[in-house]
Amino acid sequence: MSSAEPVVSVIVPCYRAEGTLRSCLEALVRQSGCPALEVIVVDNGSDDGTRDIAETMAAAHPDVVRVLEELTPGAYAARSRGLEAARGRFVLFTDADCRPTSSWVARMAQELGDPEVLMAGGEVCAAEGARSLVSRYSARENILSQAHTLRHPGGGFLQTANLGVRTERAREVGFDASLFSGGDADFCWRLRVRWPDGAMRLVTGAIVDHVHRETLSDLFRQYRRYGQSDVLLARKHGAAPIHAGVKLLTDVLRVFLAPCLGLLLLPVAIVKRDAVVSAAPILRAVRVLGRRRGQLQALLWPQRLHRV
Repeated sequence: MSSAEPVVSVIVPCYRAEGTLRSCLEALVRQSGCPALEVIVVDNGSDDGTRDIAETMAAAHPDVVRVLEELTPGAYAARSRGLEAARGRFVLFTDADCRPTSSWVARMAQELGDPEVLMAGGEVCAAEGARSLVSRYSARENILSQAHTLRHPGGGFLQTANLGVRTERAREVGFDASLFSGGDADFCWRLRVRWPDGAMRLVTGAIVDHVHRETLSDLFRQYRRYGQSDVLLARKHGAAPIHAGVKLLTDVLRVFLAPCLGLLLLPVAIVKRDAVVSAAPILRAVRVLGRRRGQLQALLWPQRLHRV
């Protein structure tokens, strides 16, 4: 990597990320064909080995990696801290549990160089090596695909696991640090309001591989956080009550029918030697229950919201 003034700043917020951060940073320092790059790691008060890993990578790559600290809880507070320090013309966001492919920065920078592009993002795919039933299910369902957020009833948006914006515009809009989840939707929607004619571009080949949750409890907590964001975003930007009512009915059916569907699919799972086939309805029900729990928590006990 060059020690020249960076053209691109990559911001990686992290909290208790000792299991994934090293591979994320190794993927970033190995980027090929990209303009001058800086990687800003923002430790959000981790109490494990996250900070040590970040500082070790910074010592090994002092021209590229910088380590900052943000003690205000929440990934969006951490992203705001990184955004303040960014020196690049373009800023890219990814997460500590993601591994950008080798041409990610180059492809994103090229797209953001188009003056018509307001924001750009690539696909979020499952990282190889998923071991548990839960992570294999999440990979098969492609649960973090940008296709899901681009169809959001409140308006399409790109996830901060794979998002790029011009730095000056990102600073003008900023992140809402009060949101523990859903801040990417809020950020993108406010960008669109500020620059309504700007294009939101899905970038072919600009892929990050995401390490999915391995346990049932982690999957539940992930969707509980999404449920909390549903309520927070509805309060801030308005809701779609008809869509919400239809979704509630669908979710009730999914939960109650899940055991029966799992049993019906058991022979198929045995023939295919694939437990995910019969477990899928149950795991989908866990996602639904987690999300509904998060929504209820945000409605009734907003003071209990926290990062997970």
